[in-house]
Amino acid sequence: MVLKTLDAIVILPGIMGSRLVETTSGETLWGFDRPSLFVSAWTTGRSIDRLAVTEAELLGDHRRVQPAGILRSPAYAPGFLGLDKYSRLLQTAELLTRDPSAVLEFAYDWRLSIEHNAMKLFAAATAHLTSWRKHPSGSADAKLVLIAHSMGGLVARFYAQVLGGAQDVRTTITLGTPYYGSPKTAYMMGTGRGAPVPLPHIRMKRLVRTMPGMYDLLPHYRALRRGDKAEMLTPADVAQLGGSSVLAVEATRRHERLLAGERNRSPSVGRGGTTNDAEPFDRARRCQWASTRRTTATPRRGLTAQVTPPSRDWPRTSMGSQLPLS
Repeated sequence: MVLKTLDAIVILPGIMGSRLVETTSGETLWGFDRPSLFVSAWTTGRSIDRLAVTEAELLGDHRRVQPAGILRSPAYAPGFLGLDKYSRLLQTAELLTRDPSAVLEFAYDWRLSIEHNAMKLFAAATAHLTSWRKHPSGSADAKLVLIAHSMGGLVARFYAQVLGGAQDVRTTITLGTPYYGSPKTAYMMGTGRGAPVPLPHIRMKRLVRTMPGMYDLLPHYRALRRGDKAEMLTPADVAQLGGSSVLAVEATRRHERLLAGERNRSPSVGRGGTTNDAEPFDRARRCQWASTRRTTATPRRGLTAQVTPPSRDWPRTSMGSQLPLS
C-alpha cells in the first residue's frame, strides 16, 4: 500500500525544461514540438535568434515570451534527449498524493533570472497551496513539497530563503541542482558547445550570452585555473568569454542573497540522504580540489574552466548534472 501525502507538490524542471511560446502569436519558441524549429536552428537561425533576451526584457518587460508547460518528449521523436523523464516524475508525484490536483507543474522562463522566476513561483505556489487546503481531499494543515531539478532548485531556494516562502514549505527535494554553479556554463558561454540539443555553436553562444538565467549558473567557487592557481571567475573573466560583465555582477549579487538567506531553512532531501538547506552549500565549499579533467573555454585568452568533482560524501547530483544542460 502506497502512503499518500496530505501536502501539495510543486514540480520545477531544469534549465531548458519548460516550453516557451511567443505571447502574441502563440507560436512555440522552445520545445521542439515541431521539427521545423530544429531545422530553422541549422538553416536561417531564426528560431534561436527569437529566443535571445531583448533589451526590453532586461529592463523588466517580460510580456513577449511566456512559459507553456513542462517539456515532454517531442511528438516527432519520442524519448528525444530523455525529456520524457519529467513525465515519469509527474506521474510518480501524482501517485503519492490523495488527488492529482495536489501536483502543480511550474513551468518558467529559464532564460530569465532565478529571482524573476522565484517571484513567479511565490505567486503560483501560494495560490496552489490555498486551493489545495480547500480541496475535499486536501488538508488545512497542508504545506508544500518542492521537487526541483537543476536550475529549478535554485529558483526554489530563492523562493524559500530570500522571498520568505520557507514558512509554507514542508520539504525541498533537489535533483542535480548546481548550488555553486557549473563550469560547463562558462564553457558554453565561451564556445557555444555543450548544449543539450545539437545546435550551431556560434548561434548558441550568442544566445546564452543574453540570458540572465545562464549567468545564475556560472561557477561561484574556484573553478578557474591560471597557472598553478585556482581562482574565482570574475565579471571581467566573463567579459573575456564574450559575456556581459553587468549580467555577471547581477548574478553574483543574487548568489550572495541566496547565501545570506540560509537562515530561512526548510528540510531538504537530495540523492544520497536527508540534509538541511545549508549543507549543500557547506559541501560545495569543501569541494575545492581540482580534477585532472579540464575544458578550455577561450585558449587565446588563457582562461581554463576546470571541473571540480564532488567529494566522496557529497551526492553527485548536487554538482549540477543538468537535464538537459549537462
